[in-house]
Amino acid sequence: MNLRDRRHYLDSELTLLLGEVRLGTPLSDLERKLRRSQGAIAKKLIQLSHVDSERWPYAVVGPYQQAYWKILRDRYGETYRAKIVSYLRKHPDATRDQIVKSSFGWCFELVYGKEGGGISQARQDASVDRDAILRERKKQPVRSYLRKHRSAQLQDLFDAGVMGRHTFEMLYPGGVTEARKDAGLFKDQEYISGAEASRRLGLSRQAVSQLFCRGKLEGYKLGRDLYISAVSVDTRLHERSLRYTPSTS
Repeated sequence: MNLRDRRHYLDSELTLLLGEVRLGTPLSDLERKLRRSQGAIAKKLIQLSHVDSERWPYAVVGPYQQAYWKILRDRYGETYRAKIVSYLRKHPDATRDQIVKSSFGWCFELVYGKEGGGISQARQDASVDRDAILRERKKQPVRSYLRKHRSAQLQDLFDAGVMGRHTFEMLYPGGVTEARKDAGLFKDQEYISGAEASRRLGLSRQAVSQLFCRGKLEGYKLGRDLYISAVSVDTRLHERSLRYTPSTS
């Protein structure tokens, strides 16, 4: 069928269109009678309803738009869905409003509808957990602060304005110890107590503390407690064994 591409409608065509729309004639039949594409007809009907809502009420025109959107969903739905999934993976914290305002807005509404619940399905399709991402972003200032201030206490975080108490307790129910582990400062396999370091090195706790203060042993202080890197202790022992190994030459 040779469909007309021109946008102008003759009065006779509009009269025919109005009569057929009021009868509820399907888009496919309108396409044949007017020799225009279904998309062009649907767009024209929406335009007419905006210009003259009395003659072209949306109650009559709306179903044609929905019918056309269904055609698009059936024909291009998977392609548009892939675009939305790709967008969300690049912008995992994007809200529905941000997506709608982007260049993918009409694709989103076509695939997921205009209701607010569509964003949940879109995130599920993209395997995006926005809440988890936001939690991780909120934790980042705490991690940075604790890595720079290894001996900092809980109150120090609050005094420095890093995070409020309520938010901290929601993110770290295990308290500052959980926060330190999250920041990579306290791992059972990597750090030992000052007392254990003293035993392994055969030194007093005071001597271990002095080595820590002089930078000879790596570690950090949690309140009054000292934690030393197990690797640092092993390195110290190795260096000491080399120092006292008799020469065989």
